[in-house]
Amino acid sequence: MDGLKDSYIAHGLDPSILEHDTLYLSRLSQDAAIEVEMYRLGKNDDFSNTRELLRILGKYQLKDTDTFRTSPHFPYLALWDALRKKSEKELRYISDLALEMRLLRNELEDINNPKKIEQNRAILVDLSREFFRHYHIEKAPLRRLVA
Repeated sequence: MDGLKDSYIAHGLDPSILEHDTLYLSRLSQDAAIEVEMYRLGKNDDFSNTRELLRILGKYQLKDTDTFRTSPHFPYLALWDALRKKSEKELRYISDLALEMRLLRNELEDINNPKKIEQNRAILVDLSREFFRHYHIEKAPLRRLVA
């Protein structure tokens, strides 16, 4: 994990904003998915990226009483989109997202469970994909219709 964080810092990014950076979160989720796959293949048992992702998700865990005004700055919309794909129920309120975040954290804490390893890898890939998609949405220039 230190290698990923160090590479971002070496490129001049402030370490305090890495937890909000969708590109960093995408890469972190991707590396965590790779850790899970390598564990499944018997080639790795180091889950440092997964632990870092868990730490960040724990730090920004929503409460059932949070609103868009009270929640801290974090790309919750990307998280919302990724969790909505795996959830069997419709996510409509922040309290729904808070519950899904708690469930995700519980699943990732038990990351090396052989019964859930495929599901956990798929969740991490979805997280990576959505964080990356939102990174491009944030960075894309505004497109305007020309009449």
